[in-house]
Amino acid sequence: VGSSNASIGTLIVKGDIQGGAGSDTGKIEVSRIGKLDVQGSIIAGDGKRSGLVFSSTTIKTVIVDGDILGGTRLNTPDASNPNELMISGGVAADQGLGRVTIGGSVIGRVQQDGGVIASGANLTNLTIKGNLEGGSGTRSGTVQVGGALSKFTIGIPTNASNPVAGNVIGGTGASTGGFQIGQNIGTGIIHGNMIGGSADGSGGMDVGGAITRLQVRGNIVGGSSYGPTVDGSANSVTNTGFIAASRIARMIVDGSIMSGTNEGTGLAGSGSIRVAGDIGRL
Repeated sequence: VGSSNASIGTLIVKGDIQGGAGSDTGKIEVSRIGKLDVQGSIIAGDGKRSGLVFSSTTIKTVIVDGDILGGTRLNTPDASNPNELMISGGVAADQGLGRVTIGGSVIGRVQQDGGVIASGANLTNLTIKGNLEGGSGTRSGTVQVGGALSKFTIGIPTNASNPVAGNVIGGTGASTGGFQIGQNIGTGIIHGNMIGGSADGSGGMDVGGAITRLQVRGNIVGGSSYGPTVDGSANSVTNTGFIAASRIARMIVDGSIMSGTNEGTGLAGSGSIRVAGDIGRL
C-alpha cells in the first residue's frame, strides 16, 4: 500500500496489518505519516519486509492496540545485497519516530529483524505495555534507534487486574530482546525483569551514549551457556541480561542483579552493568 513519495496525515487500520508468504506483503510504505492507529496487531508473514509500516522520513505518532510479532520463517539477506532492509513485523522510520504506544507486546520469533521498532534518528517517547521479547532470529524483538531515545516505559504497574508486568527477555538469537541505542537515553522504566537469553547480546541494553535515569523494578538476570548436548555441542555466551553505556547518571534496581550459570565453554558479562565512564548513583 502506498508509495515511497506519498504522505499520509492520519492512517487508521481497524484490524491487523499482516504479511504473507512473499516479500513486501502486508506492507505500508510512504514518505511520511502524521498518525498511525492500528486497532489490531502488526504481524509478519514468511516474506521479507512483510507486516511492516515504513516511512522514509518520519512517523509522528504510532498507536498499536495489539502486538507486534515477527515471522516464523528464517530469512537472510540476498548475497548480492547484504545490507538490504530485513525488518518484518514492525514499524520503522528513517528520520525519526515521535510517540509510540504498543498496547501488547513486541515479540521477535524466527525471522532476522522480526518484531522490531526502528528509528534511523531519534525516538521521542516509547511505551510497550507488554513484553519486549526476542526469538531465534538475529536482532528479533528489539528497539533499534540510531539517535537518542528520550523516554521509554516497558510494562505497566502491577495490580490485581494486571498481575504481569512488562519484561525485557532475550531469545536464543544474537542481540535479541532488548535495546540498541546509538546515542543517549533520557529516562526509562522497566516494570518487570530484564532477562538474558542464551546467545550473545540478548536481553540487554546497548547504549552508545549516556543514560540519565533508569529504573528496573524487577531483577536483572543474566543468561547461561549450555553444556554438551546429544551431539556434543556447547556454547560460550557474552553479554546477556546487561546494560552498557558511556555513563549512567542515576539507576535504580528494585530487585536483584544475578548472573546465569556456565554450563558450556564460557560465560562473560552475564547479569552486568558496564560503563565506560562513571555511574553517578546506583
